[in-house]
Amino acid sequence: MYKYMHIKKHLNIFIIGCCIIGSLAITGCWSSREISELNFVLGAAIDIEEEQLKVIAQIARVDILSSETTAEIPGTIAFEAYGKTVFDAVRNLSMGGSQFPLFWGHQQMLLLSDDLAKQGITEVLGFFVRDHETSRSMMLAITENDITSLMNKPIGKGNLPMLALNSMIENYGANGKIMPVTIHDYLMTNTSRGICFTIPMIVTIKHGERDSFTADGMALFSENKMVGKLTVDETRGLLFLSDKLQGTVIPINVTDKAKDEGSAKVPYEISSEVLNAKTNIIAKGDKKFTVKTEVEISISEDTFSEDVLPTDYDEIIKKIEEETAAVIEQEMKRVEEITKELKTDPAGFGQAMYRQLPKEWKPLEDGWCENHYPSIEVTYDVTVKFMGQMLQRNLDSH
Repeated sequence: MYKYMHIKKHLNIFIIGCCIIGSLAITGCWSSREISELNFVLGAAIDIEEEQLKVIAQIARVDILSSETTAEIPGTIAFEAYGKTVFDAVRNLSMGGSQFPLFWGHQQMLLLSDDLAKQGITEVLGFFVRDHETSRSMMLAITENDITSLMNKPIGKGNLPMLALNSMIENYGANGKIMPVTIHDYLMTNTSRGICFTIPMIVTIKHGERDSFTADGMALFSENKMVGKLTVDETRGLLFLSDKLQGTVIPINVTDKAKDEGSAKVPYEISSEVLNAKTNIIAKGDKKFTVKTEVEISISEDTFSEDVLPTDYDEIIKKIEEETAAVIEQEMKRVEEITKELKTDPAGFGQAMYRQLPKEWKPLEDGWCENHYPSIEVTYDVTVKFMGQMLQRNLDSH
């Protein structure tokens, strides 16, 4: 018995020793690549030229970014290549001036030309969806600018254009000026029924001697092709309709005197800040819908030229709520008008019918945007609720 236990003890020690030695032998990354031997792609752009796709990769200059050099030296460099497919062009990039392999794990932006968008984009996005290095959280944008020139401009802090563009889109999105769209957002919308996807549009503008990015509205798509656009101001109506508004400021006039002056009254009397907004599209049947929008606001600023007495508070608050609701309804109706004309449904009226009235949706599914969406009837029910205090300044009492 003692001999058996002695042998078992030594066997256990032997097995543990083999496991330790084996684990030491298999540690490490067999496929590792040194940072100094990689080109980190911060953003990419795709255009179409002479029946070929042009891919431009904006790559971080690690040597510049990690050194104490002057801010005027570009922090990126752009390489471009052509191909019959995006993957073909990407492979040609690696064989060109980039010298080292491209690493797509830090890509922040994918920029598309409007010419390409008008021909269709689903096929060219396949590489960025399938590749194991690219992230589906990267932002999408479309531009009417010359893409080659744009990708070589030193824009933004540290002259990192794609990071500056990503930050601009997020900032405009938080203020109701644009709708940020990632690769993931695009995939979710494009594979859903009864809704068309949209993508932000951007342009470059001059600020003194430097260039910067600014929003240029939203590109509207139908059947994978860009069919038109909304301006920056019109985009807010789409954000309300789509229940994707993060926040915004709506300037309004409420007194009769200010309304009589119209657009000549600057500044407007009230800055109505939207704190929260919730929209539901309700399918009623027979291609009739109700858009129910509930909004909470506060006053961020007032410029009343006359004294407002405490006894007038209730009346003024009611007018603020009514005027704000009227602006929101008008903006949503404008989006409905534009999208009906372009035969695209970015707000998802068809999706609401598919989810709420599936039997009625089924015969309308084929050709929804082309044949049925332009003839829907929409009723709006906008409720605005004032939150917080009326005014933040001292009032004369009488």
